Amino acid sequence: MRPVLTLLAGVYAAVTLLAAPPALLAQGSPAPVEERLTEFAEVISSGDRARIRAMIEESFAAEFRDAFPVDEHVEILGGLADETGGFEVADVRLASPHRLTARLLPRQAGRPPLSLRFRVEPSPPHGIAGIGIAPADEDGPPPGPAATPEEAAERLRARVDSLAAADRFSGVVLLEKDDAVLLHEAWGEAEKAFGSANRPDTKFNLGSMNKMFTAVLVAKLVEQGVLSLDEPIGKYLDDEWLRPGIGERVTIEHLLTHTSGLGSYYSPELMELNPGRFREIDDFQEIVRRDSLRFEPGTRWSYSNTGFLLLGAIVEKATGRSYYDVVRELVYGPAGMTGTDAYMFDAPTPNLAVGYERTDRGPVPEGGTPQWRANWYGHVARGGPAGGGFSTAPDLAAFARALREHRLLSADMTRRATTPKPELSSPEYGYGFGFWDGGRVVGHTGGAPGINAVLQIDLERGWTLVVLSNYGQGAIPVARYAGALLGFAEGP
Repeated sequence: MRPVLTLLAGVYAAVTLLAAPPALLAQGSPAPVEERLTEFAEVISSGDRARIRAMIEESFAAEFRDAFPVDEHVEILGGLADETGGFEVADVRLASPHRLTARLLPRQAGRPPLSLRFRVEPSPPHGIAGIGIAPADEDGPPPGPAATPEEAAERLRARVDSLAAADRFSGVVLLEKDDAVLLHEAWGEAEKAFGSANRPDTKFNLGSMNKMFTAVLVAKLVEQGVLSLDEPIGKYLDDEWLRPGIGERVTIEHLLTHTSGLGSYYSPELMELNPGRFREIDDFQEIVRRDSLRFEPGTRWSYSNTGFLLLGAIVEKATGRSYYDVVRELVYGPAGMTGTDAYMFDAPTPNLAVGYERTDRGPVPEGGTPQWRANWYGHVARGGPAGGGFSTAPDLAAFARALREHRLLSADMTRRATTPKPELSSPEYGYGFGFWDGGRVVGHTGGAPGINAVLQIDLERGWTLVVLSNYGQGAIPVARYAGALLGFAEGP
């Protein structure tokens, strides 16, 4: 196929879908996600670019809409209409009133069915917040649960071997049960120009997974009495950061739960401003202070990179120190995370994986090889509180152990961070942690072109799964397969 499917699966889903579980709900009146799906299918199938543009501008959640220029959204979704000739929706499976999976049956003869993962905002007006599309049979049917931990590790290794052999996975997988390592191996190349292999301790870009570390850091400062969850952020941030009226209405807890009403500083506009100069948190002030509230804080949920960047700025104001130094001292150090940091992209950091995206599309001709492009030009110079830092699989497993053992936060604060906050209109997100399997499994995903990462921590049964990939959307098929083996009721 042409670029559209890779873009939909590797870009849309990577930055917008935290999890899309496949459980079937009881039948009843249409859920909000079903109503939006009906609109989406009808508009896209029309092939009318004007209608597609209007839907993007009016029906997409602000965070999703603003992640790319509207023209790029139109190109991608218009391309989907062209390739399929429109489609029928079949096999809809609700995960919640706000998430579903389905099959799309192209009307154009000879086109295979597609797998759709679709999400809307939990709060009205339930804007479209995530779309992921891939060939329906790409990953085959999900496996049944493994009988033993050892069987799970063997079957997972075999699956990753097959994905790597097809050049669909490059990265590291680590699986633990009750702190015992069952699988920890590397596949693929960290740097293609020189053929440098990934190693089990290679450093990978985490995308949005840094939000967990920032949340734990802020929660630790709350425990120390440096910060309070209900403090207005205007106590720390002035008009260099915020438009008038925002600082008094938004609290630290709103930022932690994505209920502030703020949007995303990480935007096409940012990338047009010479992203190489963004190296410290204060460098983002000129972008962030243009933001305005999209809704009254605490009344809706909308994923906000700006919110977590501001948490880093608050840490700096409250402590008088660099965010990067404080997170090393209070999170990375106590957890034993020796290979984790927001490394400068232009610094020669040893054992650091370069991210790659396919530039050719569809099957590779016989005797040919896939074509790849490094993602050097898709980043600011340094990651930060909202994402873009680097870590290793052993470090993320160490973070999970430290969280379980309450070496980072007290038992009460750990519970608060890793449970939903429906009272703040955040029923599927805590403080920097998302949820799977009814909340039993906590963690986060991260993704962008050339970046895909998953950390899942089963708080009840002792599983820890780490999947790090330097291929866009490379980690998700592995994590879904692993989740099915481990008996998770949901997958990323």
